[in-house]
Amino acid sequence: KDSTLRLLAEVLPVLEGWANPEIFVIRRADLATIFGDRTYLDIDAQAGLDRLSALAFARDRVSAARDPELVQLVVGGIHVRKDGQILIFERDPGDEKAASYGRTMLWKGCHVQTPALTLDGLAKALTLRLREDLHLAVDLSPRLLGLAAPVQSERGSTASKHRHLGIMFQVELGDEVAQTLHKKMFHRSGRARPIKGQFSTQETIIGEADELGPRTMVTTHHQQLEDPCVRSN
Repeated sequence: KDSTLRLLAEVLPVLEGWANPEIFVIRRADLATIFGDRTYLDIDAQAGLDRLSALAFARDRVSAARDPELVQLVVGGIHVRKDGQILIFERDPGDEKAASYGRTMLWKGCHVQTPALTLDGLAKALTLRLREDLHLAVDLSPRLLGLAAPVQSERGSTASKHRHLGIMFQVELGDEVAQTLHKKMFHRSGRARPIKGQFSTQETIIGEADELGPRTMVTTHHQQLEDPCVRSN
């Protein structure tokens, strides 16, 4: 009995840290300090990240999700092919998140966990997550693009405040890697429905606004993701 109790005392904190990790959040009231009256920061993204770092603090994920006055930080990678086309992820029509957040996702990523709230730490955390989720073993070289503010969501039965602030990076994909991701079905853990990867132009993505999630819509409307010179050649 004593050995079992000792084992539980050692294992339970580890399991709790895995199931309910500490993530970075900010107070919703501090959003104006970072964004002013804007919804997206691009050329001044680094200055915005510096302000964000000064205001952020750690909170366990469950507590953060329960507090409507806290905004959770997520880091996301936007995958761009050499010809300028962008990898999007399409949710299954039967996925309950499709109704709440839109069928089309522009990015993949994760919550920002301690101690990753530096440019280098964010890039490393994002790289690890993308390699795991997309089964990649290549150099992704994430480059900071911008910060996307939480926006009001009108999807679903009731409108709700979005609770995530996106720190967006661009990830370059070589032709061979990109070819393996086009039309690929990505199966996820548990009962989560698979998502499908597909390359598209930014113009086409913007034209399908009804299918976009909040951060995808903000980013595609404010950030030049394609290289106009590439598209014209």
